[in-house]
Amino acid sequence: MVCTSTRGLTLSQAKALLKPLMPGRLEAIAEVCEDEDTTAPLFYFAEYEYGDLVVKEGKFVPPCGTHTSCAECRELSRYASYSHIPLAFVQRNAVEVFAGETRASRQGKTVPLRVLAAGEMFGVFETLDYLLGSKLDPPSYSVSAGARSVWVLAPLGDVRLTKLIGEETGTDLEWDRNESHWSLIQAATRNSAKWKTSVVVFSESFVRLLKESESAASAFRQLLLETGWQQSAALRHTAGKNAFLRAWYLDGPARTLPMPLGELYQFATICHLLSIAEGDYPAYQSIGAGEHVLGPFEIFEKILGNALCALRAKVPQASTYYPVVLQPAHLNVNCPAGYYSFRCPSLLGSVDHNVTNYSDTIAPIAKTLHSLCESKSGISIDLEKTLFFAQAG
Repeated sequence: MVCTSTRGLTLSQAKALLKPLMPGRLEAIAEVCEDEDTTAPLFYFAEYEYGDLVVKEGKFVPPCGTHTSCAECRELSRYASYSHIPLAFVQRNAVEVFAGETRASRQGKTVPLRVLAAGEMFGVFETLDYLLGSKLDPPSYSVSAGARSVWVLAPLGDVRLTKLIGEETGTDLEWDRNESHWSLIQAATRNSAKWKTSVVVFSESFVRLLKESESAASAFRQLLLETGWQQSAALRHTAGKNAFLRAWYLDGPARTLPMPLGELYQFATICHLLSIAEGDYPAYQSIGAGEHVLGPFEIFEKILGNALCALRAKVPQASTYYPVVLQPAHLNVNCPAGYYSFRCPSLLGSVDHNVTNYSDTIAPIAKTLHSLCESKSGISIDLEKTLFFAQAG
């Protein structure tokens, strides 16, 4: 049986898929291979269901999975093996680059690093390593179709709710409240959602032509270098920014303010908030506030809303909830605000604490940020519009 999620593409087919997204870059692609006579596919189309892994812990995964009997996906894996993560353009919807757990185990065990929308590339660093002849181990991050690092704001701990969602969707749904929220969304929308992510993967044939090109200043090579430079900006700047902050912090707030969870936690939190405010790493937003919806979340909100109505009909005293899906998003001029959780920090480096009262942690962090804004110009956080909240107890 022919796989419908994977197929090889000619240059003209790839250009037709990518033209709406990157009209100014098609000539750069054509320059590499237009005059070459090769029978091997230069590109592949690959389509993934919501939540599927495109990259698992630094290694590429075809649409039908790592261990597949599908001839098309086996061929894709073979032609994409020139690096741990092949070069690919997001053709439809978006992907999330994340660190942490790849199993559908415990909620909060994935950490969003970057959201890449249609027209953006991933596998750039690894492809540059291939072109330079570098031999490196697989990176530690993963890539999913749509966002896995999501939070559902609703009373999901009620064991009756899973059964009601299953009745609403006509599925035999099994889900534990400690499991990841994305896995509940994936299971609940499997029969009704048509949300998919598709990518165009550059095959070894294309990248080998690029590597063997006599022109080191080719337009496509220049595109890779520019993209890699832009995507690595946060990593390159973090060390310097954190060194300045650490010196300022240890000489000031660390000496004068209470630190309920310790200096390291407080400093890491300040770094998290600044990185989010500068757009380096994602905050969280409700799906209605973002530029892109990163999964079948609108459908899921309706499904969950109907299940909650059915629950209230059985239990009249139950509270009224309007379910909301929070998804990762980079802040920018079009999306200037987002959420950050002290209880479940959404960036790398956080440590679980046995906290009895989160309201004790808010004031020192807010005072530290105010002190930073007073002593240094150019801080990206607008403290007049930033709200801190924690329930007592």
